Amino acid sequence: MRTLVLDPGFEDLSSHHTNVNKQLISHFRANSCELNILSSINLQGFDKQALLADNTIPWFISPCYVNGLRAVDHEQEQRLALQFSIELSMALKERHINRADNLIIHSCFSFHILGLALFLQKEATTYAGKVIVCSMFHPGHRVAKQPHELDGAVWYRRYKLALAFLSQLVSVSDKSAAPRRNVRLATSCKTYQEAFSDCSSLPWEVHPAINFTDPIKPKAVDSEPYAKRVILYIGALKHDKGIVFLVDALPQILSRFSDTEFFVQFNEQSPNAHVFDDLKKRLVDIKQQHNNLSLTFAPLSQKDYEHQFATSDALVMLYDVETYQLKTSGLLWDAIRHPHLNVFLPQGIWASEEYQALGGQPFLFNEGCSDSLCEQLALWKAKPKGRLSLSEYGRVINQSFSKWCLQSLGFVENS
Repeated sequence: MRTLVLDPGFEDLSSHHTNVNKQLISHFRANSCELNILSSINLQGFDKQALLADNTIPWFISPCYVNGLRAVDHEQEQRLALQFSIELSMALKERHINRADNLIIHSCFSFHILGLALFLQKEATTYAGKVIVCSMFHPGHRVAKQPHELDGAVWYRRYKLALAFLSQLVSVSDKSAAPRRNVRLATSCKTYQEAFSDCSSLPWEVHPAINFTDPIKPKAVDSEPYAKRVILYIGALKHDKGIVFLVDALPQILSRFSDTEFFVQFNEQSPNAHVFDDLKKRLVDIKQQHNNLSLTFAPLSQKDYEHQFATSDALVMLYDVETYQLKTSGLLWDAIRHPHLNVFLPQGIWASEEYQALGGQPFLFNEGCSDSLCEQLALWKAKPKGRLSLSEYGRVINQSFSKWCLQSLGFVENS
């Protein structure tokens, strides 16, 4: 029996989609299970090896991310859902999807769920496989209490409609109707689980961290001249991840904590990295003045990325509060795989509450305030927190997503 990952968001090789799909292919293959990926059509022309061997089929014109993650209007929502459903039916017709294949969609929005439901309804007699739907985005709130919550209220209605339609397909038991669909719904955390349960009668569960990877043994390093090492910035260059604030605050941080090494990744290959060209010049100047800045402009391999976590003592996340108030963070999930790390977070974002629910004790600072961050760094230098001891919920999150998918589909792992 074959499994297919439906991933219109897999459109380049630098996002979480690549890492998640690599883990899925590797784990399924290790357990003698076939798995293929239907990706974005944008991957046409990429080197076969870069596309995860022969397991990836560039297919979807349908997008994953639209409108800057803001809700679209009703008509566009319907068009996107219909397009997604048509592309699924075409994949079935051309045998990229077979009748009994399992389907996994690990990064989706309301219009993908609605499109999937339309496909299941239309192909009631031609498709009969199991389906796993994982939504890694918050579905919004029933009522907007503040102006900035209006978009969330629109998303709530979009998800409510899509899930109501899907529920008719998975809960109908009338013998004259099509058989009930085997659909499993899961999301990224307890906060999201509660939100989805509020807008749907369908059962939702929490799946493990989508970007989980097995720990990599760090490289051997020479004795460092610094007492401590801190990751200040790592990953994609984005305004809402604090890259501008970082460069502004960096001279103050480096001067005040001259006995501490600070690592900064400024990945020149990030999408739209050219927008931050001025910041790159400033970083070069800062590096010349401060020896305790470890700076790279290159992308990191998975091994090098893990090495940064394994050889550091703390991680700082500079996220924008408004953007990340209800937005998950793969960086946080990476951090919990390294329990020796102390974690610094802005107050008022999802990650600060989530880290505590996972069992952590974060150092909290005021967003955009270098004095507040320096104060917390000083507290950490004087009295660091102990190792992270995961809560029961934390242990649910900190395990293999690909293994969870395999087991959820009823496969037995090789011993």
